[in-house]
Amino acid sequence: MIFKTVSYFDIEEVKAAKEKVLKYRDSDFLLDSENTFNFILKDNREIVGEADYKISVDEADLLYIYIDDPYRKKGYGIELLEKSLLFLFERGIKNVYLEVNENNLPALSLYKKAGFIKVGKREQYYGKENAYIMKKAIKEE
Repeated sequence: MIFKTVSYFDIEEVKAAKEKVLKYRDSDFLLDSENTFNFILKDNREIVGEADYKISVDEADLLYIYIDDPYRKKGYGIELLEKSLLFLFERGIKNVYLEVNENNLPALSLYKKAGFIKVGKREQYYGKENAYIMKKAIKEE
């Protein structure tokens, strides 16, 4: 698998993959600022998954991460998450935050495996469903 940051040359492929997997187009923010990092994991033919972060000084928010259905439950989610966290660590990011639906058990399992802990809860964040706020300290202060 190839791990890389998204470049201008990847945008159309990323948009198509995102639309296929997530069922909507939400790629307008790609490369929109120096405060956004977009990562992809690819095999030789196609995008396997993507993780997008928004950076603010020494913290990052994981906006989302996904793995395409045929590649799920093969370890690619943790690979993409860990490689993207290492990239952020190397750039001085100290803490990473995310929100996750409290009923999304596969995602919760992935985040716990990667060392995220629950630090809060947002009531009705996803319509009638709640979200956990999770945090991972990736660099000592």
